[in-house]
Amino acid sequence: MNTKAVIFDLDGTLVDSLADLTCAMNYALAEYGCPTQTAEKCRFMIGDGLQTFASRALPADKQNLVDDVMQKMKEYYTPRCMEQTRPYDGILDVVAALHKKNIKLAVVTNKNHEMAVKILGGLFPAGSFDYTLGSKAGESIKPQADATLNVVAKMNVGVDECIFVGDSAVDVQTAQNCGIKFVGVSWGLRGRKELQTAGAEIIIDQPEELLELDYWLNEH
Repeated sequence: MNTKAVIFDLDGTLVDSLADLTCAMNYALAEYGCPTQTAEKCRFMIGDGLQTFASRALPADKQNLVDDVMQKMKEYYTPRCMEQTRPYDGILDVVAALHKKNIKLAVVTNKNHEMAVKILGGLFPAGSFDYTLGSKAGESIKPQADATLNVVAKMNVGVDECIFVGDSAVDVQTAQNCGIKFVGVSWGLRGRKELQTAGAEIIIDQPEELLELDYWLNEH
């Protein structure tokens, strides 16, 4: 393989966390007497950071509660973030196979950094990823390029030697902003249509297709 590094999104790409995120948000909404949301609606609210998730989940006339809902959601989610969250079928094997090929692996997510580290540590073998970067107070998040480019630099590879793998338009835009080739995954939170609309040229349906990265790239 000519690819030297793969950067993964987390929610909707490596792990199916929709149920736990929905439960946590609905707990917070109910605490403030706001209508709860279905998992299918939450599916399209997740991915741009917790503040945006809270804002989208709240009614238009309750936007003043964003910070409060965020705090309640975090209080509920932190000890329960892996009750129903699981790696997508085949992901563990693919990550292990890429690791054996000496491909450097990283995770860049808009999920809170501590939660991302906790979930990856609980669901993946130790040492699966060379770098993990989640959102941190005062720092930029995807689709801004700087955080992802910092990870690329830490892996000591060029942007032309990397692949960004994700499930959403935010991930497509992140890769575009970084000048990194993108591979979309259809099994995630957003689905094929959003990826196509965002401009993804390569979309795969099974994790094992990631082991043929150079084939996909040569075809595009």
